[in-house]
Amino acid sequence: DETGPEDEIGPGDAPGLASALAEETGEAIAPAGDEAERSIFDPGDEGVIDMAMLRDLVAEIIREELQGPLGERITRNVRMLVRREINRALEARGLD
Repeated sequence: DETGPEDEIGPGDAPGLASALAEETGEAIAPAGDEAERSIFDPGDEGVIDMAMLRDLVAEIIREELQGPLGERITRNVRMLVRREINRALEARGLD
């Protein structure tokens, strides 16, 4: 899986990404507490985050979220949906 220059995010992209996200969601992004002086990008860091690294990071965060209360709620809802569909299929089969 090759990534090109357009797939890379660098330190200079942070303000643009934050403002684009704020426009999309209608919410401003403000650092909290002691993190106010920290940036997600170190100004001295010349490296870039490629899409594969970003994808892995997002997948890890989502996995952690799904192991908590949100994941339990989604699991419960999916189970109810599956049971309902099984019952519908069995009822339709009985009517044939």
